[in-house]
Amino acid sequence: MSAPFRRAATKLATVESLRKICEDARRDKKTVAFANGCFDLLHVGHTRYLQGARAEGDLLVVGINADASVRKLKGPSRPLQNEQDRALLVAALHVVDWVVIFTEDTVDNLLLALKPDVHCKGTDYTEETVPERETVRPFSFSAAAALKSHDPSRMPTAVGPPQPARAAEHRPPIHVRHTANQGVTMKILNHNWRTFLFALVVGVGITVLSALAPSIRSTRVPPIAAMSDVSIDRSDLSRSRKIWGAAL
Repeated sequence: MSAPFRRAATKLATVESLRKICEDARRDKKTVAFANGCFDLLHVGHTRYLQGARAEGDLLVVGINADASVRKLKGPSRPLQNEQDRALLVAALHVVDWVVIFTEDTVDNLLLALKPDVHCKGTDYTEETVPERETVRPFSFSAAAALKSHDPSRMPTAVGPPQPARAAEHRPPIHVRHTANQGVTMKILNHNWRTFLFALVVGVGITVLSALAPSIRSTRVPPIAAMSDVSIDRSDLSRSRKIWGAAL
């Protein structure tokens, strides 16, 4: 059964509220995993990192660097997105349970406040280079080793072995919906192109006839009175009656 849907905004929390959430989780014998970063330009590496971090615990808390912290780390032109937008983007990922923005230059104080069971770092760290390793040593296991390698056996949910090519699947119908004022919905079935071709021809024909209708209506047939000056050979009429009478 899938987890209930949660809007991204409901995942944003304060340090104080998260402190209680983490305490309750540990009381319920759940493992709290923690990850952090700037997440200024969210990319596939971030999603792999967060997926791997989520696999280390029962719930995942993500710390987001505040704007001032990002400027110190990456330069005056960053961040490209403000802290609230970055937090909402990360919170929108289903593997993330909670997001908190921290204003300090390092995440040490946040780690001391939450005391997560697992501190997860990305592929650019080793256990020896984690900046907060001394802070988390008394209460947390650093998962940098579990996430540092691209070895699929070390990152089961982040990077998996190559998947075999799947057989070609039947493609579902293509639904092309036109604008509301046209009020037309066209369904093109991939497996029935003849039906589509027939409908296309009929549609073109109707369009052409519609375009020609005004000119057809404007064409006037000469009245019979106008043909009174046409001479008719009565012998020809008599001969025609004999021929039709014999045929009948």
